[in-house]
Amino acid sequence: MWKKNGDEAWVMIHVEVQGWKEKDFPRRVYVYNYRIHDLYNRPGVSLAVLADDNEEWYDSVYIHKLWGCLTVFRFPTAKIFDYKKRLEELEKSDNPFAVVVAVHLRTMETKGNDTSRWNWKIELTKSLYRRGFKKQDILNLYHFIDWIMALPEALEKTYHQEIMRFEEEHKMQYITTAERIGMEKGRTEEKNETAKNMLKLGMEIGLICQVTGLSEEDVRKLSKGHGEVTH
Repeated sequence: MWKKNGDEAWVMIHVEVQGWKEKDFPRRVYVYNYRIHDLYNRPGVSLAVLADDNEEWYDSVYIHKLWGCLTVFRFPTAKIFDYKKRLEELEKSDNPFAVVVAVHLRTMETKGNDTSRWNWKIELTKSLYRRGFKKQDILNLYHFIDWIMALPEALEKTYHQEIMRFEEEHKMQYITTAERIGMEKGRTEEKNETAKNMLKLGMEIGLICQVTGLSEEDVRKLSKGHGEVTH
Protein backbone atom coordinates (compact mmCIF):
# COMPACT_ATOMS: atom_id res chain seq x y z
CA MET A 1 0.00 0.00 0.00
CA TRP A 2 1.00 3.65 -0.23
CA LYS A 3 0.90 6.23 2.52
CA LYS A 4 -0.74 9.62 2.00
CA ASN A 5 2.68 11.16 1.40
CA GLY A 6 3.29 8.72 -1.47
CA ASP A 7 5.75 6.45 0.36
CA GLU A 8 5.40 2.71 -0.24
CA ALA A 9 4.57 0.55 2.78
CA TRP A 10 4.36 -3.24 3.13
CA VAL A 11 1.89 -4.57 5.69
CA MET A 12 1.30 -8.26 6.33
CA ILE A 13 -2.39 -8.82 7.17
CA HIS A 14 -3.48 -11.88 9.13
CA VAL A 15 -7.22 -12.55 9.52
CA GLU A 16 -8.34 -15.21 11.99
CA VAL A 17 -11.95 -16.45 11.96
CA GLN A 18 -12.88 -18.18 15.22
CA GLY A 19 -16.16 -20.11 15.49
CA TRP A 20 -16.06 -21.06 19.19
CA LYS A 21 -14.68 -19.86 22.52
CA GLU A 22 -11.09 -20.97 22.96
CA LYS A 23 -9.06 -20.21 26.05
CA ASP A 24 -5.76 -20.16 24.16
CA PHE A 25 -7.04 -18.07 21.25
CA PRO A 26 -5.23 -14.76 22.05
CA ARG A 27 -1.90 -16.55 22.46
CA ARG A 28 -2.36 -18.30 19.11
CA VAL A 29 -3.05 -15.01 17.33
CA TYR A 30 0.04 -13.53 18.99
CA VAL A 31 2.18 -16.47 17.87
CA TYR A 32 0.98 -16.14 14.26
CA ASN A 33 1.67 -12.41 14.35
CA TYR A 34 5.26 -12.63 15.56
CA ARG A 35 6.00 -15.52 13.18
CA ILE A 36 4.82 -13.35 10.27
CA HIS A 37 7.09 -10.56 11.46
CA ASP A 38 10.01 -12.94 11.93
CA LEU A 39 9.58 -14.54 8.49
CA TYR A 40 9.09 -11.40 6.41
CA ASN A 41 10.61 -8.71 8.63
CA ARG A 42 7.52 -6.61 8.00
CA PRO A 43 4.92 -5.22 10.41
CA GLY A 44 1.97 -7.56 10.82
CA VAL A 45 -1.66 -6.71 11.52
CA SER A 46 -3.81 -9.43 13.09
CA LEU A 47 -7.58 -9.10 12.83
CA ALA A 48 -10.05 -11.52 14.43
CA VAL A 49 -13.63 -12.32 13.42
CA LEU A 50 -15.46 -13.96 16.34
CA ALA A 51 -18.21 -16.06 14.76
CA ASP A 52 -19.32 -17.87 17.95
CA ASP A 53 -22.64 -17.50 19.79
CA ASN A 54 -21.18 -16.69 23.22
CA GLU A 55 -22.38 -13.17 24.05
CA GLU A 56 -19.71 -12.63 26.72
CA TRP A 57 -16.57 -13.81 24.91
CA TYR A 58 -14.44 -10.97 23.54
CA ASP A 59 -10.83 -12.08 24.05
CA SER A 60 -8.59 -9.64 22.18
CA VAL A 61 -5.50 -9.30 24.38
CA TYR A 62 -2.54 -11.58 25.06
CA ILE A 63 -0.44 -10.79 28.15
CA HIS A 64 2.69 -12.60 29.31
CA LYS A 65 5.02 -11.49 32.05
CA LEU A 66 7.98 -13.08 33.81
CA TRP A 67 10.75 -11.57 35.97
CA GLY A 68 10.12 -8.01 34.88
CA CYS A 69 9.68 -8.92 31.20
CA LEU A 70 6.22 -7.94 29.94
CA THR A 71 4.52 -8.70 26.62
CA VAL A 72 1.15 -7.14 25.80
CA PHE A 73 -0.41 -7.86 22.41
CA ARG A 74 -3.79 -6.37 21.53
CA PHE A 75 -5.63 -7.06 18.27
CA PRO A 76 -8.92 -5.70 16.82
CA THR A 77 -11.91 -8.04 16.83
CA ALA A 78 -15.29 -8.03 15.10
CA LYS A 79 -18.03 -9.97 16.89
CA ILE A 80 -20.69 -11.17 14.43
CA PHE A 81 -23.20 -11.77 17.24
CA ASP A 82 -23.16 -8.01 17.98
CA TYR A 83 -24.92 -7.42 14.66
CA LYS A 84 -27.94 -9.48 15.69
CA LYS A 85 -29.94 -6.35 16.57
CA ARG A 86 -29.19 -4.94 13.10
CA LEU A 87 -30.43 -7.94 11.10
CA GLU A 88 -33.12 -6.03 9.22
CA GLU A 89 -30.57 -3.39 8.24
CA LEU A 90 -28.13 -6.08 7.07
CA GLU A 91 -30.79 -7.84 5.00
CA LYS A 92 -31.52 -4.62 3.08
CA SER A 93 -27.91 -3.56 2.54
CA ASP A 94 -26.23 -3.79 -0.89
CA ASN A 95 -22.89 -4.61 0.77
CA PRO A 96 -21.91 -8.27 0.09
CA PHE A 97 -20.34 -8.50 3.56
CA ALA A 98 -23.70 -7.57 5.09
CA VAL A 99 -25.16 -10.62 3.34
CA VAL A 100 -22.43 -12.88 4.76
CA VAL A 101 -23.04 -11.62 8.31
CA ALA A 102 -26.83 -11.91 7.98
CA VAL A 103 -26.57 -15.47 6.64
CA HIS A 104 -24.28 -16.49 9.51
CA LEU A 105 -26.67 -15.01 12.09
CA ARG A 106 -29.70 -16.72 10.54
CA THR A 107 -27.76 -19.99 10.47
CA MET A 108 -27.08 -19.77 14.21
CA GLU A 109 -30.68 -18.69 14.88
CA THR A 110 -32.19 -21.67 13.02
CA LYS A 111 -29.94 -24.36 14.46
CA GLY A 112 -32.11 -27.45 15.02
CA ASN A 113 -35.08 -25.97 13.11
CA ASP A 114 -34.88 -27.20 9.51
CA THR A 115 -38.19 -25.66 8.42
CA SER A 116 -37.22 -22.18 9.61
CA ARG A 117 -33.77 -22.51 8.06
CA TRP A 118 -35.32 -23.61 4.74
CA ASN A 119 -37.55 -20.53 4.71
CA TRP A 120 -34.69 -18.16 5.53
CA LYS A 121 -32.36 -19.83 3.04
CA ILE A 122 -34.88 -19.20 0.27
CA GLU A 123 -35.60 -15.64 1.38
CA LEU A 124 -31.92 -14.68 1.72
CA THR A 125 -31.12 -16.16 -1.70
CA LYS A 126 -34.00 -14.38 -3.43
CA SER A 127 -32.94 -11.11 -1.80
CA LEU A 128 -29.64 -11.29 -3.72
CA TYR A 129 -31.55 -10.64 -6.96
CA ARG A 130 -33.71 -7.90 -5.43
CA ARG A 131 -30.69 -5.96 -4.16
CA GLY A 132 -29.27 -5.52 -7.62
CA PHE A 133 -26.02 -7.47 -7.23
CA LYS A 134 -24.09 -8.36 -10.36
CA LYS A 135 -24.36 -11.91 -11.70
CA GLN A 136 -20.97 -13.07 -10.37
CA ASP A 137 -21.67 -11.60 -6.92
CA ILE A 138 -25.00 -13.46 -6.84
CA LEU A 139 -23.32 -16.74 -7.79
CA ASN A 140 -20.57 -16.31 -5.17
CA LEU A 141 -23.05 -15.47 -2.41
CA TYR A 142 -25.40 -18.24 -3.56
CA HIS A 143 -22.58 -20.75 -3.11
CA PHE A 144 -21.85 -19.34 0.35
CA ILE A 145 -25.48 -19.51 1.46
CA ASP A 146 -25.84 -23.05 0.12
CA TRP A 147 -22.70 -24.15 1.96
CA ILE A 148 -23.33 -22.60 5.37
CA MET A 149 -27.11 -23.13 5.65
CA ALA A 150 -27.00 -26.92 5.33
CA LEU A 151 -30.33 -28.75 5.15
CA PRO A 152 -31.50 -32.39 4.92
CA GLU A 153 -31.33 -33.71 1.35
CA ALA A 154 -35.08 -33.50 0.69
CA LEU A 155 -35.24 -29.84 1.73
CA GLU A 156 -32.08 -29.03 -0.23
CA LYS A 157 -33.75 -30.26 -3.42
CA THR A 158 -36.88 -28.19 -2.86
CA TYR A 159 -34.68 -25.16 -2.06
CA HIS A 160 -32.83 -25.39 -5.38
CA GLN A 161 -36.09 -26.02 -7.26
CA GLU A 162 -37.66 -22.93 -5.70
CA ILE A 163 -34.68 -20.72 -6.59
CA MET A 164 -34.59 -21.96 -10.18
CA ARG A 165 -38.34 -21.35 -10.48
CA PHE A 166 -37.82 -17.85 -9.07
CA GLU A 167 -35.09 -17.22 -11.64
CA GLU A 168 -37.32 -18.33 -14.52
CA GLU A 169 -40.11 -16.02 -13.36
CA HIS A 170 -37.75 -13.04 -13.25
CA LYS A 171 -35.87 -14.04 -16.43
CA MET A 172 -32.53 -14.17 -14.60
CA GLN A 173 -31.38 -17.75 -14.97
CA TYR A 174 -27.91 -17.56 -13.40
CA ILE A 175 -27.78 -20.95 -11.71
CA THR A 176 -27.79 -23.84 -14.17
CA THR A 177 -29.08 -27.35 -13.46
CA ALA A 178 -25.60 -28.74 -14.16
CA GLU A 179 -24.07 -26.35 -11.63
CA ARG A 180 -26.66 -27.27 -9.01
CA ILE A 181 -26.03 -30.99 -9.54
CA GLY A 182 -22.28 -30.39 -9.29
CA MET A 183 -22.74 -28.53 -6.01
CA GLU A 184 -24.88 -31.34 -4.61
CA LYS A 185 -22.24 -33.89 -5.65
CA GLY A 186 -19.49 -31.86 -4.03
CA ARG A 187 -21.49 -31.50 -0.83
CA THR A 188 -22.11 -35.28 -0.69
CA GLU A 189 -18.42 -36.03 -1.21
CA GLU A 190 -17.52 -33.61 1.56
CA LYS A 191 -19.99 -35.27 3.96
CA ASN A 192 -18.63 -38.72 3.09
CA GLU A 193 -15.04 -37.61 3.67
CA THR A 194 -15.97 -36.12 7.06
CA ALA A 195 -17.75 -39.34 8.03
CA LYS A 196 -14.74 -41.45 7.02
CA ASN A 197 -12.43 -39.33 9.15
CA MET A 198 -14.76 -39.61 12.13
CA LEU A 199 -14.94 -43.38 11.66
CA LYS A 200 -11.15 -43.56 11.72
CA LEU A 201 -11.25 -41.78 15.08
CA GLY A 202 -13.67 -44.41 16.40
CA MET A 203 -16.60 -42.04 16.91
CA GLU A 204 -20.15 -43.29 17.41
CA ILE A 205 -22.39 -43.70 14.37
CA GLY A 206 -25.12 -41.60 15.97
CA LEU A 207 -22.75 -38.68 16.41
CA ILE A 208 -21.46 -39.04 12.84
CA CYS A 209 -25.02 -38.94 11.50
CA GLN A 210 -25.75 -35.84 13.57
CA VAL A 211 -22.65 -33.98 12.38
CA THR A 212 -22.77 -34.93 8.69
CA GLY A 213 -26.50 -35.30 8.09
CA LEU A 214 -25.94 -38.75 6.55
CA SER A 215 -28.28 -41.65 7.33
CA GLU A 216 -27.18 -44.51 9.57
CA GLU A 217 -27.29 -46.81 6.54
CA ASP A 218 -24.94 -44.53 4.57
CA VAL A 219 -22.49 -44.33 7.47
CA ARG A 220 -22.46 -48.12 7.87
CA LYS A 221 -21.67 -48.51 4.17
CA LEU A 222 -18.74 -46.12 4.58
CA SER A 223 -17.59 -48.03 7.66
CA LYS A 224 -16.56 -51.01 5.55
CA GLY A 225 -12.80 -51.03 5.49
CA HIS A 226 -12.53 -48.97 8.67
CA GLY A 227 -12.85 -51.82 11.13
CA GLU A 228 -15.19 -51.86 14.11
CA VAL A 229 -17.63 -48.99 14.53
CA THR A 230 -19.39 -47.91 17.70
CA HIS A 231 -23.16 -48.20 17.81
